Amino acid sequence: YALQLDNVGYLYENMKQSEKALQSYQEAYSILLKLGRKGQHRLANSCKNIANALRELRRFDEGIEWAKKGIELQEIENESYKSINGLRGNYRALADVYEAVGKVDSALYWNKAIIAMPIPRNYYTLSVYEKLVNLSGRQGNIKDVLKYADLSWQLASSLKNLKARERATLTKAESMRLAGQNDSALLYLRSYLTIHDSLNSIEKKKQIERLQAV
Repeated sequence: YALQLDNVGYLYENMKQSEKALQSYQEAYSILLKLGRKGQHRLANSCKNIANALRELRRFDEGIEWAKKGIELQEIENESYKSINGLRGNYRALADVYEAVGKVDSALYWNKAIIAMPIPRNYYTLSVYEKLVNLSGRQGNIKDVLKYADLSWQLASSLKNLKARERATLTKAESMRLAGQNDSALLYLRSYLTIHDSLNSIEKKKQIERLQAV
């Protein structure tokens, strides 16, 4: 039932109904606590959900505390608490709250902590590189802006996924803009639009095929 409540919370989040999302997440957390050991493996993820909802409600101090609580759960010796996805999610939740309150150094720290985790690089990692590019740009650290954009580009190339290439291309465009290389930024932006249009065409084709199959 806790999982169902989390899913309801996600729906409310997508509809920008953060109060209702928070209520669902809090109910899920209470159920998991009552389950004891059976619910421990999802507690960190539940903390992340609550932190994100609190951020949307601009209750930043509470959001920070819940994200930290999720991280602390990973430090408990009992293996039932440990979840690499839960840890990553709370790192990201904490980074996002710090970014929302303008604490760029702290937001950078926790996004870098995600990159340092011993887990395979994937499409999710591209979103972290994107954050690092934007946050480094806010600091005026162009060296890191270009470094993380290059890492995003290399990862997208290795994934051999058009959606990944689309995201990395937009990140490269933004990095060039931040670096003041406007001609290069325009080239990457045009490339992004080409890929974006191609993906839309593929999706439209799939929709037509599904309708014809009915």
